[in-house]
Amino acid sequence: MRILLTAIAVLAMASTANADLILNISGVAGTGVSNFEFVTGVAGTTTLNSTVRTNAANTWSWGDTTQFGASDGIADITIQDQIFVLTGSASLTVGTVTENITGIFLDDDEADGNPGNAGDDIGVRVANQINYGRDESVTWTGTGSINLDITAFVEGTFQMDHGTRWRLDSGNTVVNIRQVPVPEPSSGIAVIGLAAVGLVVRRQRR
Repeated sequence: MRILLTAIAVLAMASTANADLILNISGVAGTGVSNFEFVTGVAGTTTLNSTVRTNAANTWSWGDTTQFGASDGIADITIQDQIFVLTGSASLTVGTVTENITGIFLDDDEADGNPGNAGDDIGVRVANQINYGRDESVTWTGTGSINLDITAFVEGTFQMDHGTRWRLDSGNTVVNIRQVPVPEPSSGIAVIGLAAVGLVVRRQRR
């Protein structure tokens, strides 16, 4: 499973090699969990004075929230201005300030009664509020997970709105969403079998 997740992450990163900030979201359908990987291709640059807020802020703001591309990025229209706690080890650095990423903000615009007008909203939240100015360097790193099944998302690669709206990055922020297939039981049994054979051969040689 770990090898498969790594392979998917590598392929996603390869397809967005020119991106500034990259967010890879993956998971196995039915597990109730989505995994987040924060990758920096090259440092992003803030566009205006703004704020990255804490998990207490369950409202939309361009300072820490952006939109998926023209297509909706969330399939579950019941998700309305929700904060999902991120567990793991991920951090966001803006200028000289680094804070742990503690939450993911999601909002389905169809639930707002605006189907087709804009992509759904996604944002990050941090442990302590970050106030930033214009032209500050932005990077993020690490991994984490939220208690939301991967089937709540639409698979694909999404270009985030940027500039005056996604104020954390004036360039190219990309989100890759992939479902990870469940490994076939036969594959696991085969691996165990091969390991057992190897152990027997090793003992016989002794």
